[in-house]
Amino acid sequence: MQYQTIIIDDDKVICMLINRLLDKSKLSKAKVFNHAAEALELLIENDSNQQNYLIFLDINMPTMNGWEFLDALKDNELKSKIYVSIITSSISEADKKKAESSTYIFDYLIKPVKLSDIESFEQYTFLAPFHKME
Repeated sequence: MQYQTIIIDDDKVICMLINRLLDKSKLSKAKVFNHAAEALELLIENDSNQQNYLIFLDINMPTMNGWEFLDALKDNELKSKIYVSIITSSISEADKKKAESSTYIFDYLIKPVKLSDIESFEQYTFLAPFHKME
């Protein structure tokens, strides 16, 4: 089995911050994509029932937003196991409800993301393989 963490956000500062938080937590650092379409291409090219992804996904991005990315995942019927944590500045109840209806999304984080947000992922047993080997 292979495990990879990915950040998809058009804000490079946010990507750097999340990677620093991942480094301080038990989770492994992430590969960064500033464009959702590029991340989607990677997922499609490397699709396998042996591949697992933890994705931090921004909702509001130009070209392909987070919702469009999730729709594309569903349309491509990937074999890979994909776990998504939304990272957004949106406090919209409509966005939260939409996130709750997605089979990929397990968490919804409001920016700025804090270390305690990342550390709370320890409660999810399905994320244990994404933790750093000690």
